[in-house]
Parts: sequence; structure tokens; C-alpha cells
Amino acid sequence: MAKLFQVTLPSGLSSVKLDSQGRATVQYTVKNVSARPIDGRAVLVSLPQTKPSSGCVEKGWVKIDGKTDRHFDPDKEETFTIKIAVPPKSPAGTCTFRMDAVWVQQPDQGDPGGAIVEVSLARTWATDNDIERVAEITALAEGGEGDSIVVLNPTSYRQVVAVVTGPGTVRVGPTTTAPAMTNAKPPKSVAAARQ
Repeated sequence: MAKLFQVTLPSGLSSVKLDSQGRATVQYTVKNVSARPIDGRAVLVSLPQTKPSSGCVEKGWVKIDGKTDRHFDPDKEETFTIKIAVPPKSPAGTCTFRMDAVWVQQPDQGDPGGAIVEVSLARTWATDNDIERVAEITALAEGGEGDSIVVLNPTSYRQVVAVVTGPGTVRVGPTTTAPAMTNAKPPKSVAAARQ
């Protein structure tokens, strides 16, 4: 039972799925259950705990957005937003963490958050070379002479242009960075090529 702080997640939340940019957010609620005013600090902990620590918190993939130290009157609740940002070429697996709340004046006293979050890390499935090949095949299959086909790599947000130059010939242009996108979905031709 919590002595100082009760740390909770929204009901039923235990796993998080990253968006197409490798990002997600989670909100923890911390409640002062000590019956006195107290200053609290939110602390993220990678799981399993190892020595030396080398989890997603230590890698900087999971961070508290905003102030970590807050004043809590008795029974007061505060919401802490956790931002998750996993680099695009991270290996597949999981990233597991929890948020604890400790007393600022005596940080060795506090309560571990029983609410654990597991983040699934998907393996990068498309390289820029894959996308160049998809653009070339798509242009040959679907384009007529002079047509341009643009294919976006949903992993790196780089795009490639393929131009049909004649019967059975395609010129693949340079791969460039596409404009920033949110929640991009893989092009159908890319998804079909990966099956």
C-alpha cells in the first residue's frame, strides 16, 4: 500500500503502440495519500533494472514532459505526461518502464509506481534501397513513357522519384527527404512488395 504517493495509469493501459514516427505519450496520475502537504518528484525507471542501467529511460527514449518536481496538498492529484520517442533504426523488442514518485526532501522515501508500461519496438522494414527498387518496379508496371512515380519510405520519410524514359527503361532519381508527415501509411505498392 502506498505511504506517500499513489501512482496510476488510465484503467486498462499496460502497453503502448508507437506511431509511424516512433512516438507515443502516456499519462500517469500521482496522488498525495500522506494526509499532509508534501513536495513530490516523478522518477522514470527502466525495467528490468540492471547494473549498469541501460534501458529505454537511460537511452533518452522515455522522458517526463514538463516539471518533475511538484507540490502536493493532501489528496491532491497531478498528471505527468511521458513522451516516448524511439529512434527509427532501433532493434525490434520491447521497452518497459514505470514511473515512481518520491519525496523531494528525502528522495529515498517514496512509492514505486505499480503501473508498468510496455512499448513494442517494431523493426524497420523498409530501407531506402528497398524503396528505390519498389519505385522502379512500380514505374515499369504502371507508368507510361514520361510518367513519374513517387514512393515514400514510411520508416525514414525519404522519397524517391522514378521516371519512365522509354519501353522497359526507368530512371530512378535521387532519394530526398520528404516533407514532415504525421501518421503516414505505407504506399500500397510497398506493402505489396513486402508480402
